[in-house]
Amino acid sequence: MTANPSDSVKIIPSLLASNFAIIGTEVERAVNGGADAIHLDVMDGHFVPPITFGTQMLKAIKPYSGLLPIEVHLMVTDPLKYISEIVEAGADIILCHAETDSDLKATIREIQSYGVKAGIAIKPETGIDILKDIMDTVDVILVMTVEPGYGGQEYLRSVETKIKGVRKLIDLGDSDPELEVDGGITGSNIRSAYLAGARRFVAGSSIYGSKESVESQINLLKNSIDGL
Repeated sequence: MTANPSDSVKIIPSLLASNFAIIGTEVERAVNGGADAIHLDVMDGHFVPPITFGTQMLKAIKPYSGLLPIEVHLMVTDPLKYISEIVEAGADIILCHAETDSDLKATIREIQSYGVKAGIAIKPETGIDILKDIMDTVDVILVMTVEPGYGGQEYLRSVETKIKGVRKLIDLGDSDPELEVDGGITGSNIRSAYLAGARRFVAGSSIYGSKESVESQINLLKNSIDGL
């Protein structure tokens, strides 16, 4: 029997679009709804304008996540100085941006020294050459499909050329990091992003912004990849 394309993908709800007043319940909805991980955005008000969740929020939601990994997306200017406290608070995967002030190789080494998975993220306008010297050392590569900082933005189809380029680099490389996309992912564009090479999909508004259940929205995204 031929496997469905969605069998190879992971759907990762972003808490940025959830109801903060009941965020523990929102995490449980993702766990029970078939999510593959939880995505938590940490913003410092400098690398990107907003200020969002920090280690206290991460500690608060950890008990609700069960065995589901929590992926922390650091949108901060100097991620290296936050790694130890983010790990202590409960992160399972830490993604930092290639455009930050920190030494990327040192940051990745620091993350992995705690036995935590490490990833590198790039903005829509950042060239993929920045990945070449580090991509074989990371577990995840995140290509932003919106400008980082704000939820609810429209998916940038122009970034699919970059996704394809990163997929080619991965296929030609010595390791096999997972290729993730984040920003504006819906049932109408997820298949296109999948065909470009992405296999991990962060989705916020399309999951938590719907009147339907989290489970139904996760299934919708997977079914859209299958072309159903």
